[in-house]
Amino acid sequence: MNIEKIKKVILRERQKVLPCNLSNFDHCCKSYLEEIEERPFEVEELTKKLSDAIRHYQSRPSKTAPPRLCRQLSETPEKYVERIYSTKGYVTI
Repeated sequence: MNIEKIKKVILRERQKVLPCNLSNFDHCCKSYLEEIEERPFEVEELTKKLSDAIRHYQSRPSKTAPPRLCRQLSETPEKYVERIYSTKGYVTI
């Protein structure tokens, strides 16, 4: 599989990633793409690991932030910070 096909798959799969995982997802994919370019002879192994990472970011909220502390899509940055500070960083149910 060439690098352009891998990039297309990443872009397609990115749409299914949980919003709170997007920055980590982007960083992870960039890292794997750099590795694939540096070590093309290990492309199968690296794409398998990348596939596992993609599934992880699509199915589980980020380990560092509980889902309720993630910024909502409709929430402005100011409202997000205000909400987090008002709850003192705790998850409220």
